[in-house]
Amino acid sequence: MFTLTSPPVQSGLIPLLTALILVGLVRLIGGSGRGAALAGLVLALAVLASYWATFRVPAFPPVGATNKLFYIVLIATIAGLTADLVAREGWAGRAVALLAGPFAALWIGAEKGLEAPWPAGVAVLIVVAVTAAAGWRYHAQAKRSSEIGASILVLCLAMAACAFMSNAASSAQLAGGLAAATGGFLLWNWPKARFVFNNAALGAALALIGGLAVQLALFVPKLETLALLPLAVIPFLVPLGARLVKGSGLVSQGLRSVVVGLLCVLPAAAAVLIVFLTLPEATSSSGY
Repeated sequence: MFTLTSPPVQSGLIPLLTALILVGLVRLIGGSGRGAALAGLVLALAVLASYWATFRVPAFPPVGATNKLFYIVLIATIAGLTADLVAREGWAGRAVALLAGPFAALWIGAEKGLEAPWPAGVAVLIVVAVTAAAGWRYHAQAKRSSEIGASILVLCLAMAACAFMSNAASSAQLAGGLAAATGGFLLWNWPKARFVFNNAALGAALALIGGLAVQLALFVPKLETLALLPLAVIPFLVPLGARLVKGSGLVSQGLRSVVVGLLCVLPAAAAVLIVFLTLPEATSSSGY
């Protein structure tokens, strides 16, 4: 079971341990200044490590949605890292957060969306709009790394569950890999937030989420196109959860991320339930 070819290792143990180990090394080598600012890069590297363990590096130019996702995450990571090195809180970082999800959604789904404006085109536009808005919101609250991490963790677990129920194994593993990488980063930031959710982490996460959302909506026959719509609420629950817990002490900081996670469980459970209730009785291959 615990081999490199085992899905729990590929999308669970490898990204989790990569994040746990490398965050500490980056902080140790880079110090409290640059090291702390770049620690979020490890989340993106952990996602890429999980992809490599599962699929290896695809040929370029990539053919197929799953192959495109590797380069989508890689490009978003490089763009985010560049923004972190130049000016983390400036326009470059906001641009990465704003464009990472739409970039992924359009690369994977634009062609099919143009062929079928309804419902495929609408699904792509929804993902573009939601991920852009989520990126803007997340970037403005980058210092709330534990709350952001909790929301992305729940969102990705829900996406993995929806993909698994729909026989989209590759999508389930990629979503699970991002969840595990986020979990590893979150462990460093709970109960006390030590590192910001920087542009490299945010760009990679939003790019993969946007790409997976379009992949699931357009290329998985068993999944209803708009079944994942409740997940669109999750990024916007971070400020609500933060307002529900007052104070700046250690207990308050730890409790805030727990409250955010619990709030996010509600739309996540709704999405999983909708997918379950709308699954066709006959099994079919996802074919991508």
